[in-house]
Amino acid sequence: MRLFVKETDTFTISKISVLLYDNVEIKPFVDIEEVLPPDYIVISEDDCTIQAEVMKDYHVIVYEKIIKSITKNIYDEYQYRHDYYYLLYALNDAYSANITTLISGSSYGALGIDSIELKNSVNLSSISQDLYYSVELIKKVCDKNLNIQNIIICAMYYFLFCDLSLTQNMDELQRISKVYYPLLGDMHNCFFCPPALDIKIDSEYIDIDNILLKFFYDDYKKGFVSDDRPRADYACKLWEDQSKDWHGLTEYERREACRLRAESHNSNIKDSHLATLRENINILQDLTYYCADRGINLVMVVPPVSKDYLSFLEPGFKECFYKTLEDLDGIVHVVDMSEDPDFDDVTDMNDMDHLGDSGAIKFTKKINELIQSI
Repeated sequence: MRLFVKETDTFTISKISVLLYDNVEIKPFVDIEEVLPPDYIVISEDDCTIQAEVMKDYHVIVYEKIIKSITKNIYDEYQYRHDYYYLLYALNDAYSANITTLISGSSYGALGIDSIELKNSVNLSSISQDLYYSVELIKKVCDKNLNIQNIIICAMYYFLFCDLSLTQNMDELQRISKVYYPLLGDMHNCFFCPPALDIKIDSEYIDIDNILLKFFYDDYKKGFVSDDRPRADYACKLWEDQSKDWHGLTEYERREACRLRAESHNSNIKDSHLATLRENINILQDLTYYCADRGINLVMVVPPVSKDYLSFLEPGFKECFYKTLEDLDGIVHVVDMSEDPDFDDVTDMNDMDHLGDSGAIKFTKKINELIQSI
């Protein structure tokens, strides 16, 4: 397995060696007689000295084309499995001895908190993450990092009725095969799961996994949302004119969007979800015992949402949420910011029940203050 590199003033072996597996033999191209049929010759597209017969009779590849293919593959993988790589690095960070607080939960924690502004904390929240997977990630960290002092779960009232593994939405269900099964080896209650797509290129020469991990580590350091993945792109646009953002809607459009969003959540409070409720109550009770045994503070944080969304949300969710917490054997602190007057329904929101950039700044500050006060 050999690569011969035809070097120029601007193209050297070092440029391509960083992309390769360690066992790939790489040599400067000096004499065509050295090149055997299985070998490759790598050239730069700016090099006009290579002879036409060499291009025809040997395996010749152009460096810039390699880079273009790798870049496209990284972008495709980035778009498809961002949440997996984010949580992979969040878990690794959380094992560090200086981390004393874990934050977990669904999109309210992922999109509402600026992770890079957290102090001695790691945010394990992700889109559509349910209580089961939140707790599994928490325990995975706590079993290794004995310095964890606080666990904060960001959740709306209906959280106890959610089970990702039982959703009928195939795109959502695929999150298990893309994210949670690779991380935890656990499909929970999923009877069958649509497979994750295999996007990564295969090569006996290019170490694509190493390249991807380096790229995603740099991306992770920017936070779950960043300039490359702006919070606005995550808006749940339940309104007709998709070119508008939340701030550009009329009052009527915002109210209608809130009604539709709340109704989609209200469908969870029915008999078919009672088994999920019972299981989640048991999961929460087990977590309460788990935290008590380790001297960990357990806090449930209800995020800020728009007033109209809250007005359409089934009141039974809130009643059940608080009754469950009151009936638990143990101490669970609750910080309810759903009606916090510090947050504006328009300027601080990204959609009906998710914070925008200004709202996330405020929410992150309050989370940091909460951590300091526990």
